[in-house]
Amino acid sequence: VSSMRLIGIFVVLFQSRISSVKVSNINAAYIATGISMLVNKLGNKGGTAISLRLNDTLVCFVNCHLAAGTGEDISQLTFNDGLSIYDHDAVFWFGDLNYRLKIENSAWTGEQ
Repeated sequence: VSSMRLIGIFVVLFQSRISSVKVSNINAAYIATGISMLVNKLGNKGGTAISLRLNDTLVCFVNCHLAAGTGEDISQLTFNDGLSIYDHDAVFWFGDLNYRLKIENSAWTGEQ
């Protein structure tokens, strides 16, 4: 159906030839975050996304590699039709989210 790549971050969607699902309004986008090189970003972090309509449902598939604890995110990613990730009926989010839990060792091991 569609694909989008940002260095090593990749999302691809396939549809079976015998599928009866109507696929329309296909858009792909990416956003690079990470190491700044003057004004441009190198893109060692970021995300790729595909937006499409499956029958009457607007769906978004996101694959990302986020930096830990930097506050950077990919929420400002927009598609050519002006939609953002949050404008979809369903979002499937994959990748290395790189989140960290800020709790003491004893809190998750149960030790006192």
